[in-house]
Amino acid sequence: MDFYHDITIRKMEEHERMLLIKRANTEDTTYVEALLEQLRQRIDETNRSIPELNLSISYGYAMRSEIEENIPEKVYQLSDNRMYEYKRIYKQQREG
Repeated sequence: MDFYHDITIRKMEEHERMLLIKRANTEDTTYVEALLEQLRQRIDETNRSIPELNLSISYGYAMRSEIEENIPEKVYQLSDNRMYEYKRIYKQQREG
């Protein structure tokens, strides 16, 4: 698994990127979870070596098979909604 070979990165907004995963099985999220874990590890390593950066990540993902109409905008919207849910849960955990 090569993180940079398997994804295409697109800028969506100022601090928001969309990663399109080329070889993901549309039914199995194991591959996506493995890529996310790789990304989290790289962020942790960077934060340890350059603490002043204080990098963090929020993410949500969706598979096109989850959307009946197979409309790209709806897949994006589902992943965006999940990202905001992730942020909400993460914030609650930090606040205790």
